[in-house]
Amino acid sequence: MNSERTSRAFRGITLVAAFAAAAAMGIAPGAPAPHSPTEPPIEPPTKQPENQSTTPATPAASPLGGPRVDTPASSTPSLVSTDFNGTVRRLETTPEEAAVALLNLTGEPRQRVDALLAKRAKAIEEFVTGNLDLLTKLDTAGKTNNKRDQLMLGLEAFQKLNSVWKDGTLFDQVKAALPDEKRAEFERLVTGYWNALVEEGKNIPNEEGKKRGRFEIVAGERLQAFVGEIGRAFERGIKSGRLIAEFVLKDLNLSDAQKARVREIIDSEAAESPLMEDDKRYEGLFIKVLGVLDEKQRNAVLKRFRGE
Repeated sequence: MNSERTSRAFRGITLVAAFAAAAAMGIAPGAPAPHSPTEPPIEPPTKQPENQSTTPATPAASPLGGPRVDTPASSTPSLVSTDFNGTVRRLETTPEEAAVALLNLTGEPRQRVDALLAKRAKAIEEFVTGNLDLLTKLDTAGKTNNKRDQLMLGLEAFQKLNSVWKDGTLFDQVKAALPDEKRAEFERLVTGYWNALVEEGKNIPNEEGKKRGRFEIVAGERLQAFVGEIGRAFERGIKSGRLIAEFVLKDLNLSDAQKARVREIIDSEAAESPLMEDDKRYEGLFIKVLGVLDEKQRNAVLKRFRGE
């Protein structure tokens, strides 16, 4: 099988689709409010000493390990840092995960929080890998700026993400899992980050040229944070081979034995090293997978890659 054709077909499912999904969910009726009474209040940020130096969080390879955060030079840890223009650097993970990394948790509290974050990451990844058609439709709706389709498809996506929302906000879940003596510091870190974004956002008008209020600013920033989670789940799906398996094997009516064998082949390949979107190993991988399929199933897969 031509590896370039394989890669070209797979590129149709992009992170743009993930953004469209999250964007539509941001306007879905019934979606969690971006600032609820149980979330940290957004207060004017405390002015930091001018010589304070902080470093933004960067994600770890696994949600079980938590995000890696470089230790700030200041004696007062913070999630807030700015670039040379004074713009607040957006975290490359959720504020909650970044804050936890600065709490130096150990033992049972660390295990509780790691389990919570891993459960959330798995739920989002399962949504991405199990809803490629929906994400593709959302991508199309976003490119054509079809607001009605975005709304309707966003509602569908929101309902399918119920496992992510049902237990409350990530802030509330993480805070509840922390020891009592760590909760105030956790809230201070997360609140400080949102405060900084709100203060910055007040100086940036919306699309209509009007000054934005706190609700609009926080809603947009929370949306972007969730887009990041979707993107990281997408990347994990690529590296593990799950996304490509879903794309190729969808609606083939595989037997349980075939499913088990295909998963074994993909897992074995991904175990050697993470798969990448343009990985040349896909060519050999698909030859092995095609060998598991019957003639009708193979023809269906080949047609899919030809765009028929």
